[in-house]
Amino acid sequence: MNEKQIEKEVYNFLNGISENSKIYFVGNTLKNPLEYKANEEIVFKVRAKTEEKFVDVPFIKCIVEGDSLPRSESILSANEDGWFYVSTSLNREGVIHVIAQALDENKEPIARIDNFEGGAIVDADKIELSTEIPDDYFEFWDWLKKETESVAPEVIYEREIHVPEHPDFEFRDMRIKVTDEEYASCMVSWPKNATEGSLKLRVYYRGYGVSPITEVDAYENTMTVITSPHSIPNDMPPEWYQNERTTTFLRFGFKEEENDDPKTTYWAKMLRRDYQSYRYFSQHPFVSGKDIYIEGGSMGAMQTCCIAAHCANPTRVHISFPWMCDLGGGTNAGRLEGWRPKYLHGMKYFDTAVAAKFIKCPLTVAAGLGDFVCPPSGQVALYKSAKTLERMKFIQRRTHSYQPPEAEVFELKL
Repeated sequence: MNEKQIEKEVYNFLNGISENSKIYFVGNTLKNPLEYKANEEIVFKVRAKTEEKFVDVPFIKCIVEGDSLPRSESILSANEDGWFYVSTSLNREGVIHVIAQALDENKEPIARIDNFEGGAIVDADKIELSTEIPDDYFEFWDWLKKETESVAPEVIYEREIHVPEHPDFEFRDMRIKVTDEEYASCMVSWPKNATEGSLKLRVYYRGYGVSPITEVDAYENTMTVITSPHSIPNDMPPEWYQNERTTTFLRFGFKEEENDDPKTTYWAKMLRRDYQSYRYFSQHPFVSGKDIYIEGGSMGAMQTCCIAAHCANPTRVHISFPWMCDLGGGTNAGRLEGWRPKYLHGMKYFDTAVAAKFIKCPLTVAAGLGDFVCPPSGQVALYKSAKTLERMKFIQRRTHSYQPPEAEVFELKL
């Protein structure tokens, strides 16, 4: 069907589709998206559908950008087979970012259809870490550990939480002292029948934002600790957190006046809290110390890698959609930067891809090919940097916050 035919008819492409049906794009590149080479044609094939059937929308708006590739926009009509084909290329190593938005017969956006947002990686084997490692990198981490260890990790607040869906577990809202003014805020669970030295330890670090810990994770034979990035309570009304987002924590971590010196950054304070909570719970009488699993997503992935590399002794680490990977990528390698603080000197000490280099236990990573908050090039730099990485999987159409239906997963192997 060509464009003129679509314009002439009354287009009823949504007839017969329930209002409750989720409509989304499926699609991928014509070959493995991790295996393209410079100057090779990259073709994305996309189409809208529900769980049951394809939805043949008239047009798509297509946005394409990439490392050293200027952003472009176009409107495309479907091929005779019903699919939309988007062709592009990159003349160097890096990543391509493609967005497809469904349009109606008037070329207006169809709000109820989820966008396609995906990517491809070109010459992945040539993408390298570009963040400079400062000469005093380890001196800084020694300083942070000593500052934290100067205060005993004592419990200064504990509140029992009742969770009916997990009757065999204890839950606690706890605060661990870091300084006279600050504490690590944690939500903790463990089996009621736990005995001394009987439990594994699972530590989870949270992503960017200001909110109470409401997760109530519970795992068999495991003490689970979820640590807030902030020194805040978990039992305040919603309006309290909203006020804190716009006052105390507005632009936290992004303030340039703090980020030129690693010791004055918000990140240093955050990681001191992370380390102090780890110190307390890794030494808890119920914890064996033989099986310690640390994980986190987004900003929590940065915290996970920094703690695992410099402060803790975990047996396994997992991160998902890691933020702040290869912060020097834009300045030093001309790559898409995503959303992150300006590349000032103090930020180099918290680069997730740099920290991954010093993790000694097995590491696994999940990343999104449509995640351009944390561009895939940074994830590849982490892959190249890490010494103990067991697996890195990329999910096509996965953005930083959107989990795509019918997701396709590709493993990077260089």
